[in-house]
Amino acid sequence: MKVLLRLLTALTIIFLVPNSYASECIDTSLRPPVIELLEGVIVPRTKAIQDKEKFAKYYGQFSTQLAYIQDNINPDTDEAIAYLINIHIGDQSLKDISCEAVRRGERMIPLIKRYQQCLPQTGLEPLHEYFKSRSTSHADFAIRDINNKWHCDPEE
Repeated sequence: MKVLLRLLTALTIIFLVPNSYASECIDTSLRPPVIELLEGVIVPRTKAIQDKEKFAKYYGQFSTQLAYIQDNINPDTDEAIAYLINIHIGDQSLKDISCEAVRRGERMIPLIKRYQQCLPQTGLEPLHEYFKSRSTSHADFAIRDINNKWHCDPEE
């Protein structure tokens, strides 16, 4: 009887536990305009990491796209910010994106939380290891700052 009980417990863990985690990621697709925005950040940042001789060129493209996302307020850029705040894009860039999330306010919280649980697919996978050194602390701090209605200035 004990063997049967252990077997049933093991089967439950094998088949049900992974499914419960998968249910958090029911729809992980992003809309094409959001993917295009992210591609404009991720591709040149990856090239800047990989090609030291052309670092300035690619980093400039990365910075230009990041500024575009920050300067244009719409649902597509909101989603791009929620994605970017959950990966590592560089310390200062991440601080800038976090502050932009705080400036945009409460509408960002559900997106940030959703992407913390399940980072959507961009079609650019697998991401370079650089992006995977992510920490949820920036996302958590942004949520905290939004909830507390704090002001965030990336220059400070």
